[in-house]
Amino acid sequence: MAQYQRGQGRYREMSISKANGGVPKAHSYSWMEWPQVLADWEELHSISPHASFFNSPPWVGTWLEVFGADLQPTIYVLKVLGSPRAAWILVRRTQHWRKLFPMRCVFLGTAGEDEADSVCVEYNGFVCHPEYYEDAVNALWASVNQSPWDEFILKGAQPEIACKIVGNRQARESLLPTFGIDLDEVRGHGDYLQRLSHNTRQQLRKSFRFYGERGQLNVATAREPEEAVAMLDELAGLHQKTWHSRGQPGVFSSPRFTDFHRRLITSFPNNVQLLRATAGNQTIGLLYSLISGSTLYTYQSGFAYEEGNQNARPGLVVTALAIEHCLSHTTLSYFDLMAGTGRYKKSLSTVQSQIGWYEVFGDTLRSKLKELIKRTAGRGRPASGDK
Repeated sequence: MAQYQRGQGRYREMSISKANGGVPKAHSYSWMEWPQVLADWEELHSISPHASFFNSPPWVGTWLEVFGADLQPTIYVLKVLGSPRAAWILVRRTQHWRKLFPMRCVFLGTAGEDEADSVCVEYNGFVCHPEYYEDAVNALWASVNQSPWDEFILKGAQPEIACKIVGNRQARESLLPTFGIDLDEVRGHGDYLQRLSHNTRQQLRKSFRFYGERGQLNVATAREPEEAVAMLDELAGLHQKTWHSRGQPGVFSSPRFTDFHRRLITSFPNNVQLLRATAGNQTIGLLYSLISGSTLYTYQSGFAYEEGNQNARPGLVVTALAIEHCLSHTTLSYFDLMAGTGRYKKSLSTVQSQIGWYEVFGDTLRSKLKELIKRTAGRGRPASGDK
C-alpha cells in the first residue's frame, strides 16, 4: 500500500506535542454549540493557510443547521494557553458497504450526509494557525481514534493537504482535475480571450455571433437575496432539465440540498453571486458562485442547451462572459471553475490542478476485507506511489 510522506510545513521549532511529552488534545463540542465556537472558527479561518469557502463560517454554520440534527457532528477546537490554534468537524456514521457488511466511517469536515443530499464539498480540511499545523494533525487523529473506526474519509481535498493529514497511513485516492483563471495575472497581461487557444477563440466567436443574432449579450447579477433565490430557482430548472435528459436525477431533486442553498443565499448574500447571461430577452444560462476572500468558486450552473446546433455552446459562452464580468467589475483575484471534466472548463482556464477523495484504511478486519474485495475486483486505485 502507498505510504504518504508527511508534507514539509513551516512549524515552530518545538511543537506543543513534543513540549508536553504527548499528543495535544482538542476540546470537543456538540454541533448545537456552534455559536460558542463561532468566534474561534472565524479567527482561525482568517489566518488559515488553506482557508476556503467550504470551511468558512457561512458554509459550516449553514451545513450544521440543515444536517446537524441527523448526523450529530462533533466540533473540535485545539487551544494553546487559551487561544484557538485549530478547529475541525468529525462525522461518525455506520454505512453498509454494498449491502455486505457495516463500515464504521469517520468523515472530516462538512461531509457524511446521504449521497442524494450531498453538498459536494471541495477544498475540504480544517482551519488552523499556520504555525500549528503539525500539532493540529496530531490532535485530529487523536480525536478520530477516540472511538473504533474502519474507514476515515476525506472528501474533496487538495492532494498537498491530504498528504499532510493522511501522513504514512494506508489510503486510497481518486483524483479529478480542477481548473481556474488567475484574474490578477490576466489583468496584468491584457486581453483574456487572447490567452486562450485558437480553437477556443474560434468557438467563442461563432457562439457569440449565434447568440448575438437573438439580441445583445448581457450579464446581470442578483442585487437582493430575494432576487438571488429566484435566480437559483431558474438555474435549478435548467439544471434539472439537463440531467433528466441524461437519465439522472440532478442535485436539485434533493429538498435538503435545495434548502441548504436557499438558507446560504438568504443568510449570507455577500458571499454568493447569482449571474444570468442573456441574448436579447432569452436566457443562455445561469451560474451560482460562492465567494471567500478574493476567490470566486463556480459551484452550480444551469444552461439552456439546444440539441443539434453546434454553435449553441451555453456553458462556454456563459462562463466566458462571467469571467469577463469578474475581470471588469470586481476586485476578485481568482475564478475557480472547481473540479470536473467538462471540456469548457479546460478550454477557458489558465490554471489547472487536482483535487482528491481519500479513504484511509482502519486496522480492522472489515477494512481489510473491503480493500481485498476492491483490489480483487480491480476497482478504485491505491494512493500515488503504491506498487
